[in-house]
Amino acid sequence: MRTAVTVNIVPMDSLIFIFKSILHRRCAGLLICLFCGSQILAQTIPMAFFRNQMNTVVLTSGTSWIVPSGVTTLISVECWGAGGGAAGASSWSAYGAGGGGAYAKKNNLAVTPGNSITYSIGAGGTSGNNAPGTNGGDTWFSSTGTVLAQGGRGSIQDGTNYLGGAGGATASSVGDVLYAGGAGGNNPSYFPGAGGGAAGSPTGAGANGASPPSDSFGAAGGAANGGGAGGSAGTSGASPTVGSAGVSNQNGGGGGGGGGASSGAAAGAAGGAGGFPGGGAGSAGGSSGNGGGVSGSGGGGQIILTYRR
Repeated sequence: MRTAVTVNIVPMDSLIFIFKSILHRRCAGLLICLFCGSQILAQTIPMAFFRNQMNTVVLTSGTSWIVPSGVTTLISVECWGAGGGAAGASSWSAYGAGGGGAYAKKNNLAVTPGNSITYSIGAGGTSGNNAPGTNGGDTWFSSTGTVLAQGGRGSIQDGTNYLGGAGGATASSVGDVLYAGGAGGNNPSYFPGAGGGAAGSPTGAGANGASPPSDSFGAAGGAANGGGAGGSAGTSGASPTVGSAGVSNQNGGGGGGGGGASSGAAAGAAGGAGGFPGGGAGSAGGSSGNGGGVSGSGGGGQIILTYRR
């Protein structure tokens, strides 16, 4: 005599629903049934098993952050200093570009759920109108002694020196992993603008901005390591073109390109803004008598928090 055996097979659409429920946390627990003849093995897996997921928070403004419930350690805190501003061109000369902000990372920072943690996002340095560029602001989290990335320096404009601003320095930053920003390009000999320095990044120091090779066109901005490319240079002439902005990238912004110089009645063209975060501004080109345009600002700072919850 034959005995009928019923075999229960879970449809594919049911399996898909189960996995989606896991990913979207739609159920309090997952009931897994293993069918073998008339024997059923069942086990309930609490959703707490699936809650240990990686979370990332990007901070670009504000001054405080509340630690979520259940979080006692930040796996990493990454900071980018802001980029420096460029000096404005005079009637006869162009000056140097802004430096890129530094990168700083703190690993395994202990925190208390529900606590409010203070931080500061550095503001991008402003570019001068026939005046020096200002420094980019420092970016820090919890305190200046916990993790801090120095901002890039503004370029110099004193009628004698034509130097770009220094990049944010590792010696003036705090953290377990530190990379410097690139220096802004110098401009000792020519009318067009110099390129801004790039921000430091998680994989290395930012590249320096270039110095103009001739009076024909400005210089390109530096590129961030694994981040944004540098802005392209403007061209010189009777109608000079501006330098383009550095490319923004979450890993680090590129430096702005230098503006072209004017050979006629027009003013020199402006340099490009630094890419976000932390790219230095490119400097403006000069002219035979009408000064230069005002360049864009350095890229602002940024903080990225990573934790499990």
